[in-house]
Amino acid sequence: ASNILPGLPNFGIAQGSVFVVYGAAMGPSTIVVAPTLPLQTSLGSTSIQVTVGGTTVNAPMLYTLKSQLAGVLPSNTPVGTGTLTVTYNGASGSTPITVVKSNFGISTVNQSGTGPGVVTFADYSLVTGTKSAKPGDTLIIWGTGLGPINGNDAAVPAGGDLGTPITVYIGGAAANVTYRGRSGEPGLDQINVVVPPGLSGCYISVVVQTGNTVSNTTTTAISPNGGTCSDPNGLQLSTLQGPLNSKGTASIGIIDVVQESISFSIGTAAPPTTTTIGVGAAVFEKYTALQLTSSGSPLSQASVGSCILSSFSQSLTNTSPPSTGPTVVATGLDAGSAIVVNPPSGNPVNLTPTAAVGKGYYGGSISSLSSGAYEFSNGSGGADIGAFSTTLTFPGALNWTNQTAVTSAAIDRTQPLNLTWTGGDPASSAFIEGYSVAVTANTEVGAFFVCTGPISAGKFTVPPSVLLSLPASGNQLGTSLLLLGTTSNPQTFTAPGLDAGFVFATSLAGGSVAFK
Repeated sequence: ASNILPGLPNFGIAQGSVFVVYGAAMGPSTIVVAPTLPLQTSLGSTSIQVTVGGTTVNAPMLYTLKSQLAGVLPSNTPVGTGTLTVTYNGASGSTPITVVKSNFGISTVNQSGTGPGVVTFADYSLVTGTKSAKPGDTLIIWGTGLGPINGNDAAVPAGGDLGTPITVYIGGAAANVTYRGRSGEPGLDQINVVVPPGLSGCYISVVVQTGNTVSNTTTTAISPNGGTCSDPNGLQLSTLQGPLNSKGTASIGIIDVVQESISFSIGTAAPPTTTTIGVGAAVFEKYTALQLTSSGSPLSQASVGSCILSSFSQSLTNTSPPSTGPTVVATGLDAGSAIVVNPPSGNPVNLTPTAAVGKGYYGGSISSLSSGAYEFSNGSGGADIGAFSTTLTFPGALNWTNQTAVTSAAIDRTQPLNLTWTGGDPASSAFIEGYSVAVTANTEVGAFFVCTGPISAGKFTVPPSVLLSLPASGNQLGTSLLLLGTTSNPQTFTAPGLDAGFVFATSLAGGSVAFK
């Protein structure tokens, strides 16, 4: 359910949980699904064995396909590291596996482990941006990994609360758990929770923590009175439902000017080296509804008060792109030969097409962001997007008041991380980014989080349920960073060929940190 990558601290397959194996030549070219219960340990000439500590178990199988398999890890599989072996038509292949007692994974609507979670009302209808939950509602979080059972993992499990010691955080607030246990299918778990008070947004974070192990981070929609949700930044699927219903797609344009001032620490003797980068970027793309709920879509953002995480894995022995799970492959749109950025002072900057990225992408360097009005235009337009002109006023950066105290010592991932600031425009949002990567001889695997908070609060607490998803810092330069700044609420704009257009300005500062 979670698609958490091997090498991250929250990786591990729980006893009694549904798991997925990715590979090649593991099964038939057409999917074969288990026809009835109880599940069998061989399906379509495919079988899965797991060996840990000298004990081998056979996994009941849910489906088999040449590139992907799913099964249920028997509850009596020993905890520890071992080997998973797939056999198909007499040929076999193996890979390492880590087995833990419990490690909940939240199912997601797009089946990638990211984005909106499979969170339903008591009548099993899905919580969505147009049918949001409200504080006080009892919701069901669907997934797998609560832990082992005493019965048969291949058959309909017995009901009853498993008593797994979990904490469910919704929007960073601990929710009252009223039930956690198997549902009506092998390995399928449900957690019933009550929505905490005071939450509102289309992308409120949902995460489940067991001890120091946290699930994937998903989102759900909450509104004070239910119905259609809303966020100050205006980026929500509900506002695009009209074109999605009528055309099956929505064309979106996003322009962002960003400044990052990053201090890298090289050893303990040398002073930090600060690098300031200013960039402008514009993306014009056409999306389906599924793409808009996938990792990497313009809707992959956090409601105010929430944090969202992403992860990646990169082989250091070949040139393959990083593995991040299912991502967006939208249709690029031609918005003209350049997007012109007119700053409050100085010369205009042209954001030009970025051929290496693809059609619809524009980029360029900008000078330091300053407070004042920025103008954006595209001349006579392009083949897909007509002419537009819009203005965004950037209020200026905020002052990170406890930066030295936070960054001068190692950050304990098991404790809340408190950040404070002064200044900033109350109409904007505080923006926090954290990043950490673990590097081995052959692979680097990492995770990063993005949190937003109200500027007027002057503070934000990044909870352990976020920090524990990051790998501990390595010894290499830049393997862990922490940035704090401000991002404007968007100025919307219209243009022929666009269903929605947004302009942002973001200013961030920070640098190297150590997560322990």
